Amino acid sequence: MNNSDNIKSGNKLAALYKNEMKRAFGRPLVWIGLALACVLTLACFFIPINNMKGLRSTESDEMYFAQLNDSLNSSRDHITEYTAQLEESEEKLVQFKADYDAAVNALEADNNIETQKEKSRAEKAYVDGLNGVSNLMNRIVRLKISAKISELRLEYRITRWDYRSGILNATREEFERTHLDSMVDPKLNGALQRYERLVAELPEDEQKVFDKLESYIPAIEAEDFGFFVAELRSVAEAEEDSFARTARLEAYDFIAKTDMKAVGNAGGSEAIRKVDEYVAARAEQLKNNDLVKGVSPKRTFELDTQVNLLAADLSNGISASRGERIAKYDRYIMPRQDNTDPNRIINQSLSFAGMLVVLLTVIALAANSIAGDIRSGAVKSLIIAPVSRSKIVWSKILMVLTVTYLLTVAVTIFALLAGSAVTGIWDHGRVLYNAGSTPRILPFWLATLFSSLIDGVAVFFFGMLALMLSALTRNAVISILAPVGYYVVNLFLTPMGGITTNRFVNAVLPMKNFENLWFSREASSMMNATAMFESVGDYRVQYILHPFSQLYSVIFIAVLFAAVIWAAIDGFCRRDIT
Repeated sequence: MNNSDNIKSGNKLAALYKNEMKRAFGRPLVWIGLALACVLTLACFFIPINNMKGLRSTESDEMYFAQLNDSLNSSRDHITEYTAQLEESEEKLVQFKADYDAAVNALEADNNIETQKEKSRAEKAYVDGLNGVSNLMNRIVRLKISAKISELRLEYRITRWDYRSGILNATREEFERTHLDSMVDPKLNGALQRYERLVAELPEDEQKVFDKLESYIPAIEAEDFGFFVAELRSVAEAEEDSFARTARLEAYDFIAKTDMKAVGNAGGSEAIRKVDEYVAARAEQLKNNDLVKGVSPKRTFELDTQVNLLAADLSNGISASRGERIAKYDRYIMPRQDNTDPNRIINQSLSFAGMLVVLLTVIALAANSIAGDIRSGAVKSLIIAPVSRSKIVWSKILMVLTVTYLLTVAVTIFALLAGSAVTGIWDHGRVLYNAGSTPRILPFWLATLFSSLIDGVAVFFFGMLALMLSALTRNAVISILAPVGYYVVNLFLTPMGGITTNRFVNAVLPMKNFENLWFSREASSMMNATAMFESVGDYRVQYILHPFSQLYSVIFIAVLFAAVIWAAIDGFCRRDIT
């Protein structure tokens, strides 16, 4: 074949493709599918599903401070109440001691069953009185400390996520560990020793805590991140040896090596939050390493990424805009669905509604592409034309591919715009992806778009299944139902099956392999719809692993596509259309 033949051949395919595109967008199906995808995506923003609630703070700052003020008033009321009870209990304790001394003297004078019973009764009342007074003393001081911390939080606007709250909580927890208010000693000597120790030591210990809290005020006012990290490290040093303690000291040492002068309140809050995540991950890793002498490469990779990102953020002072953005999310309450994270609801609405409708639309379009043309007789005019049947199928394949990604991009952009408009938040922050061992930053909208494009690969695959079936049968209903059923089986077989079934799903069925192309935990994937309803408590830094990191999945999917496309072309070319 010479060059002119190649050009003519290429022109024929282009002409067929152009004709297929006109016919596709001339059908109501595509436009109805696009409209339905957008409508359902928008509707999901207003569905009050508890498990769709946000990943970040469950209350705004103002609500938190209102609750804190109520808690402060409640603490003051309880202090007044318990102080009155303490005075009454101390008066009773004097009487209990007198009764006990009298019972002891009576027993010494006349040791019989009655005096023994009276001595036991008086001793029990005395012990109960000592324990009751001791616990009331502890409870009052703990409430005073809590009230003082609440006052500092309210005065300096220290939120629950503020890094400065760390040492305030640590100071209270240290006192509570030393002075439990729920301790009961059943023996007289133990109860008496505890009571006498508290009477002697509690006022001094209380004053030490208040002095420590007062000493923090200059650092609180100056937002001195380095000071608080050093204090938190000293608290960690005082803890009992454990995996978590090792990880915490490691994390604070890591921060201390970095220049923290440029880290302000908002940036410091996020740094401490990341350290908490690092501590949890590192503690788990240390525990696993001790128990099984190894950890999964994926877990280690995520941990390395987190540490590297923390180093980069600290060295850059953690941008104020990012810290403010996180704080804005923490304060935000969605007008029509309280406590919802805009990023999460955008991803869930897009995956659960928008992309699912795109999938059904593409399957229906592909199923009718050949079967419908055969049924209507439109394909006969193409067959008698001087063009090969394989080019006819290729034009339809390209049409399905184009429609898949046009609808995917359109619905994704709509979800991002509609989600921003409904929530009132247009700056949705950033997510992470890994390039080698280096963390990179992607804007949320771009990560969501990339995730949808990977979903588009799966949508195209199921479209190819429908196209193949439409080449083998004139029944468009079968060509639609079979791919949809296959999708449902893929979607629900893994969570319902056991270990053997899961291995089969991961190795043979395409769903898990499509997910492996770009495993995304920040931008939800339609391929993991069941995970959308997992309860998630607190905000976590999310990861997008490097695309095409699973070579087996890439090869497997390539083979699947080749087999399905070959079957579609071969079936159409061999079929007696007339």
